[in-house]
Amino acid sequence: MLILNFKIDGTIDTTCDRCLSQLPQQVDITEQQIAKFSDELIDEDEEIITLGKNDHEIDVAGLIYEYINVAVPFTSVCDNEGETPYCDKEMLEKLNSFSANGEQSEQTDPRWDALRKMNK
Repeated sequence: MLILNFKIDGTIDTTCDRCLSQLPQQVDITEQQIAKFSDELIDEDEEIITLGKNDHEIDVAGLIYEYINVAVPFTSVCDNEGETPYCDKEMLEKLNSFSANGEQSEQTDPRWDALRKMNK
């Protein structure tokens, strides 16, 4: 049996979900994978890799890719929006202007007024 220990530490460039600029994400990953030697066909198990007695190498590229994908946050937004060197300030200004205009010019659909009267 082999125990594979992975320590992945570094920076990944992702795209900011707010301003669409490149955003560096710090990752610090520690994972462990078990590899077992066996000639029997064992059902695929994500926690244990089964190797034949004559196998002499393990392809860990897929494991590393999966570990990094899981570690990256689902939404990537910088902590200090607009105050970091990699923020797209022009895009943030446009987004803020659109959101301010949307709140001021919000009009209700007159078809819903009849339902509001019924509710009161």
